Amino acid sequence: MLQDICMDPADLPEYLRPLMKWEADELTLCKREELAAAIYDFRDVFSSGRTNTGRTGLAEHTIDTGDHWPIRMTLTRLLVANQEIEQEEVQKMLDQGGDRAISEQLGEFSGSCD
Repeated sequence: MLQDICMDPADLPEYLRPLMKWEADELTLCKREELAAAIYDFRDVFSSGRTNTGRTGLAEHTIDTGDHWPIRMTLTRLLVANQEIEQEEVQKMLDQGGDRAISEQLGEFSGSCD
């Protein structure tokens, strides 16, 4: 629920403060405080860092390939050092949201990550 009060922009969480910088010179003090309150009220829609990017079920992405068959790619193996990096990154994504962050894809258009 949108607050009907003003808020000092300095009281915003650190990750939201950059949203106020571009408005600082163009708004009056009262309007800046109102904007800070609105940003704070909707803080859950902003990413708080590189690992908190969120996910939505409101949009669906498809690629229209027309009548074309899938392109077959040969499997490519990663170097052992790169496999470790890949596993670390996959684990990070799993830790961020499990199956919401990533999902295994099987099918004609799947590619390899080995």
